Amino acid sequence: DEVEETVERSHVIIPAKDVHNEKRWKLLGRSAAGRLLVVVFTIRNGRLRPVTAHTMNQRERRIYAPEIEKAV
Repeated sequence: DEVEETVERSHVIIPAKDVHNEKRWKLLGRSAAGRLLVVVFTIRNGRLRPVTAHTMNQRERRIYAPEIEKAV
């Protein structure tokens, strides 16, 4: 549920490392509960497919939290 919330809210997308020739991206945003998340995803058959998600670490928060707030 938090991944869907984060996708629907203000977020930033950056490229991630490709895996097995599949392009991947990182979506960085905030869930409805306020948790800052990193969602690694790919696009398959025209749909966003989450691969994994985790809480942002301190470095990610410092770099991306201000960008997420600007994207509102």
